[in-house]
Amino acid sequence: MRRIEREPAFLLHCRAYRETSVMLEALCATQGRVGLIARGVRSERPRWPRGLLEPFQLLSIGFAGNGELVQLTAADSESVLPRLAGERLLCGLYVNELTLRLLARDDPHPDLFDAYRKCLVALHGETSPAWTLRRFECDLLGGLGYAPSLARDAAGDALVEDRSYRLDPEAGAVGT
Repeated sequence: MRRIEREPAFLLHCRAYRETSVMLEALCATQGRVGLIARGVRSERPRWPRGLLEPFQLLSIGFAGNGELVQLTAADSESVLPRLAGERLLCGLYVNELTLRLLARDDPHPDLFDAYRKCLVALHGETSPAWTLRRFECDLLGGLGYAPSLARDAAGDALVEDRSYRLDPEAGAVGT
């Protein structure tokens, strides 16, 4: 049985599960994407405050169990960011959806955890949301091994600063 204590995590998704529980998807620093069941959250006397288990907040969680869904055993707030609103909220939801759809469960990506954290900080700051999204998309694709090399061309030669290239999806950068 897997038991994890005090794992930094961001919640990506939350939905009702049975009568009083919720099903969560979390992005953890060392465990990757984890499916969690939080029991009793929707009862009259919830185990955790309702506002704690929301997306975009850094938590310290504990969980235990076997299989794809494990039980949430602890949750504490590590830092509180202001709520995202408007366009920035939509951008945050898009980032969560990308992360949820592209990362397999229990496949650790510590670099992507850091990229996600930086993306949320940028969405709360003055940086352009479009630039923030493109940066995260590149980091995500690179972390999963799908980003093209921007250091070498398709022949393996170093890219030259004053030369034009086109991106071939199969081969990479090709000189024009």
